[in-house]
Amino acid sequence: MQNAMSSLENETANTSELYINGASKGVVTAAFSYNVSPGSLTFGAHGPGAGSDFFDGKMQHVAVYERGLTA
Repeated sequence: MQNAMSSLENETANTSELYINGASKGVVTAAFSYNVSPGSLTFGAHGPGAGSDFFDGKMQHVAVYERGLTA
């Protein structure tokens, strides 16, 4: 079974919406504070320097977009 997951973050409204297989699973209010620097995007782990909580599985067709996509 394959699943597609994405998150749409709206810094103006302070919300984050989770989508799984194209269906919205909910919106949460969150205060955004990004400290983005080259090399800071990590897939398959989280934590400082992406050194912990490794994902035990496979990921294929990973993509990052700078804008929301339409159907």
